[in-house]
Amino acid sequence: MGCTRSIQTNKNEIYHKVRTLGKNKNNAICHNFVIRSPKTMEEFAFKIIKVSKLTEEEKKKILNQIGILKKIDNPNIITLNNAYYTTDNKYLHVITEYADGGDLQIKLDEQKEKNEYFHENILLDWFMQICFALLFIHKKKIIHRNIKPSNIFLMKQNFAKLGDFGVAKNVSSTFGHTETIVTTLEYSAPEILNNQKYSFEVDIWSLGVTFYQLITLNYPFEGDDNAEIEKNIKELKIKEIPADCKIDKSFIEIIKQMISLNPKDRPTAEQILEKAIIKSRMDCYLKENDFDAKEANEAIEEYEKKIKKT
Repeated sequence: MGCTRSIQTNKNEIYHKVRTLGKNKNNAICHNFVIRSPKTMEEFAFKIIKVSKLTEEEKKKILNQIGILKKIDNPNIITLNNAYYTTDNKYLHVITEYADGGDLQIKLDEQKEKNEYFHENILLDWFMQICFALLFIHKKKIIHRNIKPSNIFLMKQNFAKLGDFGVAKNVSSTFGHTETIVTTLEYSAPEILNNQKYSFEVDIWSLGVTFYQLITLNYPFEGDDNAEIEKNIKELKIKEIPADCKIDKSFIEIIKQMISLNPKDRPTAEQILEKAIIKSRMDCYLKENDFDAKEANEAIEEYEKKIKKT
């Protein structure tokens, strides 16, 4: 791996190491850095993985994520820049877009520490952006299967992007799948926990649980242990929204629909984006970010065309 401050990729691109990125649980397997292109000054996340230290399950997850991300080009999803083995095949190098604003789990922990609710408009912006990500991947017949606050990343401008496609599944149909997966219990849909057929609706459930948590600052299906949490999910024993939580009722109603026991009762990403409160916030968001009316309409039309082509 070496200790050089410069990195040359398989495409003869040169990057400079800026700093170490966080602390990995097992530094013998993986090292993470922020790197910068001297040409554009753009920063990227750079992961160096020691292949021989990976279990077969870990290797499968990493290669699955790379394979999925190679098929995706969307502004609401973390972009894969490059992935390649070193010439001796000992290391796998993965370069992705760098989320310089952290992730929603970090933001959630900060708000809980301050005991302050998020502003509704911030939540709506993040929600809208991730719904666009789901609309895109579902049209590509990809199920993410692990949506949670720590897998939604933020850019400095507070723009949200969906990431970590390690257990994502590219499916050939929408008729349902029963493959056992290792995912996060707290955000797993009931049909997964019941070993029933499942499809794109599991992502809608997970996003609903995620935003219930962001709205209330508390997880909706609390329990003393995993068995009780799982039981509460399966029986939809959900905590009430606190009375002092000043969020528009129509937004809360969308979240409640997303956390429906019956997958057929959950709205699709496309249906969510058609809701009045979402469309209204989208117009405001474009104006706040210096889009004039013509630019905004053109941007939306161009995006919708791109989605329809997928």
